[in-house]
Amino acid sequence: TSCETKEQRIICIGNFSSDLVNKKIELYIKLYVTCSECKKPDTRILKEGRFHFLKCEACGAKHPVSKV
Repeated sequence: TSCETKEQRIICIGNFSSDLVNKKIELYIKLYVTCSECKKPDTRILKEGRFHFLKCEACGAKHPVSKV
């Protein structure tokens, strides 16, 4: 859907249940924020060539992720 940002808010066009929005946020956090090894959020996404990796600053784990 189309969205726009205003200050610290995201405005999405359409009708979405809060349950659906929460599930999408949880999935994003699981895939692109939380380390799958130590479960900490101390990560960053690195691009190496054509590939993207989730690198954990806490434990040093590095896993490939889909392009955001």
